[in-house]
Amino acid sequence: MGLFDDQPVIDTRSLFRPERRALLEMLAQLTPAQWSTPTVCDGWAVHDVALHLLWVDISNISRRRDGYFGRPQDDPGDLSDLGTLIDFINELNNNWVRAARRMSPALLQTLLRATGDEFATWAESVDIHALGGSVDWAGPGPAPVWLDIAREFTERWVHQQHIRDAAGLPGTTDARFVAPVIGTFAMALPYALRDVNVPAGTVARLTISGQEGGTWTAVREDDRWVFGDRATRVETAGSVELDARMAWKLFTRGLPVEEAETQAVLAGDPRIVEAILSMVTVLA
Repeated sequence: MGLFDDQPVIDTRSLFRPERRALLEMLAQLTPAQWSTPTVCDGWAVHDVALHLLWVDISNISRRRDGYFGRPQDDPGDLSDLGTLIDFINELNNNWVRAARRMSPALLQTLLRATGDEFATWAESVDIHALGGSVDWAGPGPAPVWLDIAREFTERWVHQQHIRDAAGLPGTTDARFVAPVIGTFAMALPYALRDVNVPAGTVARLTISGQEGGTWTAVREDDRWVFGDRATRVETAGSVELDARMAWKLFTRGLPVEEAETQAVLAGDPRIVEAILSMVTVLA
């Protein structure tokens, strides 16, 4: 049985279009000063993050829809090592942003409208119940396509929040967006605990408060952690409770663990607590 087989399917396919509309409506309001404002993404201003979102679309459409990976001589080779993969992604991202910085905000918005539509059309056509490749922050094994597509949605939504926070604008806090983002991030729970060696049957719990959140448990088996039954109330060896805004920022490296520790409700085995607080749902 696969790790995610008994988890509720998170279907984000219908969310890409409204999320992109919200992004474009927001970008159209920005002043020149706001476009130049630094964000929490190291070294990137608002303009850079928007450029990155365009690259995310272009890269995904080219690879996923068109099966195009560039020139044979640019093949990066074996990317099975996580560190090598992260370095490769960082290089691609930074090369794109450096090269595209002379693109005007007006042209950028036009292109984001076009690529957003093309990616959404592709996403709406996929079989989310099939088994796909790995979602690396949730584990090295094959993952259901619904998790892969949901991961793509979280990247777009989170970067929009980065822009909104930097520009001093309200976030897109609609529960229809936030709930699937939080649910997707929670899929990293067992993998985050992988180095916590405790007796079989030990239970860890993550709770995200509010209507966007929920409760997820992980249970230690002989050699790995797996998801527990969300409907069962069991005694936990370690737990973390935090609100949705704190959670998405923490899990995407936008909030230091030390700051989260002062605001979250923590209980039990410090090894479990530390592992959950250190859960990361981005690669680069």
